[in-house]
Amino acid sequence: MASEPLATCSRVELDAGTWALRLRLSCEHPARLQRSPTRIHIVLDNSASMRGNTRSECFSELVSLATLPCSLTVFANEATLLGSFATPVEMQKAALPHRDGKTSEAESETHHVLVLLSDGAHNEGPRPSSGVPVLGETLHRDLPNLRLSVVVVGVTGSSDTSMGMLLKRSLETVALDLQPIYFAPDAAKMKEVLGELTETMASLSGSLLRASFPPGIGFVQAGQQGLLSVHYAPVYILLKSNLSDLKAAVGKDPVPEVTFMARPEQYFVVKAEAPWQELCIEGMEVPCVTTSDVELACDALQPLLARARVARVAGEDVATAVQQLGKWVTAIEKCETLRGSEGFCLVGASPQQRLAQFKKVKGLVQSVRELRNRLAELEAFKGSNSAEQAAFLTGKSSKYGAKALLRANAVSFSDLVEDVEKTGAKVRLALREDLRAKLSQLSEPARKSLQTALGEDAARALCHGEVTSATDALLDSDKVAEVLQSLGIGHGRQSYLSLSSSWQHLAEWCSADARSCHSEYELLMFVGILGYPVDVQRRAATQMDPYAMKIRKMHKSLADTASLCCGLRSEQVLVPPEGGKPIEDLLVLVDPDFPKASRLIANSLLLRCYTSVVLCRDLHMYLGNQMRVALHAHALLATAELPGGRKDEIVEELRRLHLGHSYQCGSCGFGPVSHTNCYDLAAHHGEAGEGGGRVNNACPSCGWFSEELEDWDAWDGTVPDSALPAETAQAPITEASIISRLHICYSARKIWGFEERKELCKKMEMREDLTTADGVEHPVKVLLALASTDLPEGCLDPVPIRNLLNEVCARKAHAEMKGGLDASALARRILSITPDSAPECRPLGESEPRLAAVEEECRADYSLDSSFDFGAWVWEEVEPYIAMLSFVDRLQACLTQRGGHGGHGAWESLEQDMEKGPAAYADVVAFLKDSLKDLNTSLGSLGSLGSLGEGLQLQRTLATMVVQALRHDSSQSRRAKDVGGNLEEPLGDVTDGNTLRLLAVRERMDIYQAQVREKILRWSGEGADITYTRATVADLAQFQHLCSSHLHSLPKATFWGLWRAAVADGGRDGEKVLTFLSKANQDFCNKYRHPR
Repeated sequence: MASEPLATCSRVELDAGTWALRLRLSCEHPARLQRSPTRIHIVLDNSASMRGNTRSECFSELVSLATLPCSLTVFANEATLLGSFATPVEMQKAALPHRDGKTSEAESETHHVLVLLSDGAHNEGPRPSSGVPVLGETLHRDLPNLRLSVVVVGVTGSSDTSMGMLLKRSLETVALDLQPIYFAPDAAKMKEVLGELTETMASLSGSLLRASFPPGIGFVQAGQQGLLSVHYAPVYILLKSNLSDLKAAVGKDPVPEVTFMARPEQYFVVKAEAPWQELCIEGMEVPCVTTSDVELACDALQPLLARARVARVAGEDVATAVQQLGKWVTAIEKCETLRGSEGFCLVGASPQQRLAQFKKVKGLVQSVRELRNRLAELEAFKGSNSAEQAAFLTGKSSKYGAKALLRANAVSFSDLVEDVEKTGAKVRLALREDLRAKLSQLSEPARKSLQTALGEDAARALCHGEVTSATDALLDSDKVAEVLQSLGIGHGRQSYLSLSSSWQHLAEWCSADARSCHSEYELLMFVGILGYPVDVQRRAATQMDPYAMKIRKMHKSLADTASLCCGLRSEQVLVPPEGGKPIEDLLVLVDPDFPKASRLIANSLLLRCYTSVVLCRDLHMYLGNQMRVALHAHALLATAELPGGRKDEIVEELRRLHLGHSYQCGSCGFGPVSHTNCYDLAAHHGEAGEGGGRVNNACPSCGWFSEELEDWDAWDGTVPDSALPAETAQAPITEASIISRLHICYSARKIWGFEERKELCKKMEMREDLTTADGVEHPVKVLLALASTDLPEGCLDPVPIRNLLNEVCARKAHAEMKGGLDASALARRILSITPDSAPECRPLGESEPRLAAVEEECRADYSLDSSFDFGAWVWEEVEPYIAMLSFVDRLQACLTQRGGHGGHGAWESLEQDMEKGPAAYADVVAFLKDSLKDLNTSLGSLGSLGSLGEGLQLQRTLATMVVQALRHDSSQSRRAKDVGGNLEEPLGDVTDGNTLRLLAVRERMDIYQAQVREKILRWSGEGADITYTRATVADLAQFQHLCSSHLHSLPKATFWGLWRAAVADGGRDGEKVLTFLSKANQDFCNKYRHPR
């Protein structure tokens, strides 16, 4: 067998005369197994501007990475060599000189790695922009064989990184696979940043290599006029051209060879009139093979972009670089467009095939978009401090990239790969256990069928639970799962996208080569699990509160996450079999057919990332299990099949089928009208058709007709009400809907702790508050707990049901108020309350009576506004809750009937039956289907379920629910004072007629108190004058009464009005002044007249 070549070279043509080249070195290549002699020279900025951020001991660990003695140099006004060190301990003992100078440039000649720590501050001498390039030219002229790498460490956010980047750009001859800069925003972060640098440098292996071409081809050193430089990044440009022309074009002469660090892959960009035959690596000729891998081109352009970033921060003009890169990106796009998306198919695709199809269809396009985005950032960048410059250099300056840096607990890609591998090993064992559990429960006829399919000995061993290598191998194959599925054991779930079964997708985890993936999204396309398609409506707050979203619909046809991610990332439109809106998200559930295996995968790190994507459109915003519980809860509510929801689905389906190739009436605008493949509308118009009807090509709405297709406008997507079917009664609940609800509840029990579910059910039983402050993030959480738990007596009584529905209405009112709704104005409109019906304030200057006395005399009458539809306001929000509460009620009745003893343990029994297969719990499905077939989700059902009354009583109750929700929308306004709220007494019962009267009183009292506040404001401006007038005409006894016994408790305006009147009446020695001072405190008396 032929051994793998030590080096291979591939190339692909970018455009005419431009090639991308990739050099691969095998793991056996000598340059990857050996390390060149290394000397590290550390240069520390010890100037005053560093403010104490220089600490040599922080760098000491770098010394251990070198093979030769290392040097430590510090500079302020001048450079000082502190010594040569061979161990970290020696460097830690080095003492830095006293800092009293300013920053100046340090000239140093190093053999290999130069590590610079500085804030980049420049105070005196020539500017670095003029001095450093000259230094670089001198260095390369005098030492042409110098192998020098530059590592820059920036310090403090207000510093300037441009000097470090200029040094790197001018001096470096060998690039290391490191970040352009390691940045520490402050001294506290210095050790952490240097630890990262040390760890990365320690991971570098291999020695330096020289690459060269035959005469006539050279590696180009580009100056400021050109694009590339041999001094940075593992990418170079080769030109086959006249040397004088070349120098004029790019600013520097080409060199015959380049030096680079040996790595598994190395990229070059080559300019040549014709393909060359081979590349010389340290004297070894490596043949160059032409391929059609356009992705290679993107990989080659990425380092060029990094080089341009460094040049931009160094203060150089990068317009030429941006222009050239833009041309090459355009060339790549054209090449990819010609290839197209041929044969995209998810049916039966393996993980490798899904990934390959994605890369073929869209992988490169995503890379091209990333390149264009970075080019745009490059042109727009104007950062002036190290923090902004470092973020720009490392590609972390975008909005979401910067946010990602703040996620302390974000899972790394390597963690995901490792977790997928570990999970795969566990899934193999779990699948065996799940299959053995099913086999142990087979009936005798089923066992005979299994024997026929697998062989008598194998079937007997499996059914008796024997654990041998032979039975394990049989379980690991797909034979047992296929036989069980053919026997109807299990639900036979499969993805409509891949047409693969649940077992097949779970089994893919067992042999997944996760290390062949290069990103989180590739992992998500590689392996997955089945789930229900859901239409998620997110809000900005969803990232912090997973319940701050809504699921509009849950489809019954299952799909798999891997195929969906592959399709979406490839920009394919994936519509569910039943039609409607294309799907974008899946609700992942624990599968009762394979409970242990599916639970392992649902709890994996990769599926946590997927949950984060579903809720936040971000891979790394997973906040914990509450995210999955929120999705389960909202999905359960979405399974309520309501008539209004079907209308939206019809509109979506019409748009999906007709938009873009249907017409609308040229007269009235009715649409859609289908004239597909009909170019002569008059030919068949009016002809008799099958079944006695006639062909009608006229507008179905107004009858307008034109035989010319050009007279019909293209349909704009507007669906008039006349194009929709008439509203019908709610369709009876389907078996698929019941099973999906039970599946959600089953999965919730597997991922959600019993104690938390029990606590929520207890709140219902004890009729406690259900506000956010009480630990209820959303009412759907209570609904899911009720549906997935054996309920104690009283949980579904009318009072707790009313409490839940009132909380739902309060949350709706709160959301509308955040949107700008004036709750007070709406409540007064509903109750027909006007300002003239509220208590009136007394005239300015007269004190108001006690508030309790005013409230006691306040009017409590009201008149409901007939123009406001109370039922519609309430029903819009509570309708799905009514449907699901009816489902929960019937389910609990069924479980009680099955389990006995009040239903305790009945859900656990149903769990076990669901794991056995559909036949084991068919009685539950039949019971629910029969008991819910006549379910009427209407205001009448609301009245009966919550004991809200009928007729006028129901209308009054609904009005009470609306007004109470508007006036008590927050947790604080719905809770009593003893538990941290504002209420003296609990909220009134909405079915009690007196509750609405009390709400009417509150509205009038709010009007009265607003008038009092206005009166107080007027008094602060006019009170002093009014008091002055009264006190001036008052006799001494009356004046004494006006002062009262607590003079300093009077309002400011009253106090100073009395003082002014007293002084004006008899002067400082008058009787009124003496009376006033006798009631004032000592400090006032000392200041204004006499001590007491």
